[in-house]
Amino acid sequence: MQGQARLAQLSDTFPGLPRSILLKTELLRDGVQYTPEVEEAGGSSLPFFLLWNPVHADNPKADDERMMMVPWKFDLADGTPVKLVLEKTSPYTIRKSGAVQYVLCREGEEIEPIAFEPRPDWYMTALGDGQLLPTVIQLFSRSCLFGCILRYCEYSRTDEQCRYCSLDSTVDDFQRRGFEYSISAHPDHWAEGFRRALAHGPVRHVSLTGGSLRDTHKEAAHYSKILAPLKAVRDELGSAACFEACVSAMAEADQRRLKDAGLNVLAHHMDTWEARLWPEIVPAKSRYIGRDSCLAALERAVGIFGAGNVQSNFVVGVETVSDHGIRDAEEGLEAWRRCFATLLQKGVLPRTTVWQSTEGAAYHGRPKPPAEYFIRVGYERYRLIKEHRMHGQGHVYPCARCNSWSCDLDFMRLLDGCDCAQCA
Repeated sequence: MQGQARLAQLSDTFPGLPRSILLKTELLRDGVQYTPEVEEAGGSSLPFFLLWNPVHADNPKADDERMMMVPWKFDLADGTPVKLVLEKTSPYTIRKSGAVQYVLCREGEEIEPIAFEPRPDWYMTALGDGQLLPTVIQLFSRSCLFGCILRYCEYSRTDEQCRYCSLDSTVDDFQRRGFEYSISAHPDHWAEGFRRALAHGPVRHVSLTGGSLRDTHKEAAHYSKILAPLKAVRDELGSAACFEACVSAMAEADQRRLKDAGLNVLAHHMDTWEARLWPEIVPAKSRYIGRDSCLAALERAVGIFGAGNVQSNFVVGVETVSDHGIRDAEEGLEAWRRCFATLLQKGVLPRTTVWQSTEGAAYHGRPKPPAEYFIRVGYERYRLIKEHRMHGQGHVYPCARCNSWSCDLDFMRLLDGCDCAQCA
């Protein structure tokens, strides 16, 4: 089905929902096919690449295995950001119309013009010891920084990593080829990169993420070592940047340690909601942390960081493809309603991502639920957040300019016309 017909079909199913939400959900689910225009745009836009692991399956590669630099995201005609997901079977492509204008197409039909956020000159530079800055810090947008500071998941050693995840899928191959493999970023690199970004304009967010350690106290210590020099730079330069970190659910003392080190927003990602699916979808979390313990850690953290400053992300869609998962869309939707309501009542902000069938993950290749399912889940989250009056509580992370991987903020901005600091 060509693009305008598919969008008309979605609009008929969801009257009143903005076109950009419908289209963005489709693109996050289906991705876009590689075209030469994608690689061309990568030459001057914010790039997506994991140079700390050149053979990782997430790195875009040409047919000859040459690693390509492609854009991290693109913006729809109204400015809505969309994470670029390359998918060989996608009906969507990016082409050029004229000398400079890029357009999004479906089945060969032009849908609308798109734009790529220009890459700042200071970004593709080296740190003091010669390491390339983007191997430490990536840009969600020109004012939102992101980085994987723990590049290893200990759960993969026993094949207990989350079944949708591919973080460590090529570590063995990486080591066989003889590349130096640093499992953690250096605090000085982060401080230098943050300082360099601030020299070229304000920074709204710094988001830290990575793999997991079974020893969560050790994990907290590692994040604290990164946060402390970041906080020192923030204090010295008078920055208002929000620091966010996604870490394993941990003890109260370690949560407070992160707070004292300068963290503003704490995320313990549950990833999936239904208790019966935890052992299958997130086996290590189920075994070593436990769902009830994770919920207790989230609730406890609200008392430390404040309502809205504690978050948990959920990978919507994996519950429908797991071996003993949910097969009925209405059952799935009701489960997500329970999830969102439960967390919001505790002061925890639920976040979502659209499941993508990533190469190297255990669930790679399994059929995804239709875009309509993701749209319905997203709308229920929006409705319940309004009901619990959680939007605008706490720090403004993520923001509408960097939230390219989800429609979470697009509902507020496009349906309600919200222009708060988070949505502007």
